[in-house]
This record gives sequence, C-alpha cells and structure tokens, in this order.
Amino acid sequence: MIRNRRPFAVYFPETVGVDLKRYPTQQALMHMMENSGFVEVWKKHLKFSFLHSDIQDFRDRAYSCLHLISEDDFKQGITRMEQDLQHGPIRWDSRYIMLWGKKC
Repeated sequence: MIRNRRPFAVYFPETVGVDLKRYPTQQALMHMMENSGFVEVWKKHLKFSFLHSDIQDFRDRAYSCLHLISEDDFKQGITRMEQDLQHGPIRWDSRYIMLWGKKC
C-alpha cells in the first residue's frame, strides 16, 4: 500500500523506503491483534481518490514523511509536482486498511 500511495510514491519516491521501515506490515498488525486476544481478525481495504491542485501543504511539509527525506529529494519532488500542476490537478489516492476483530 505504501508503495502505491499517490502523490507520495510518485513525487517523493524516497518516502516509500522511509515509511516501510517505520510502519508495521499488515500481517504484523494482525498478529499483534491475535496475540492481544482478538479473534476473527479480518481486514478491509479502502481507497478514496480526489484531485489536488494546491500543494502548499507539501511545501509546508505538512506530512511527516516529508521531514524524513533529504532536502534535495524534497525539492525535486516539489519541482515534479509544480511541473505536473501546469497540466491540471494531481490525482491523490488515499488508501487505508481497516483491521477488525472481536476481543474475548
């Protein structure tokens, strides 16, 4: 899921490795739930897509992963976004995994 995040993986590909290291895998989260007494653990994938035309939040580094990449990688990502915005809004895909279980 982290590898397919838009716009992060597209414009700031360096965030992929950073976030893969700092977040547990789906399987690890499910095992943690089971080890904590949850049963019938299951997951649901959600995706919300929209168009993004104002990148001030990116310029402001409003997303934690942007603080974890080099200044050069950050600037290159902003430049790529600005270039693509000249052709229209940028597609954003927010992906989530909802984990559910029953606590016994």
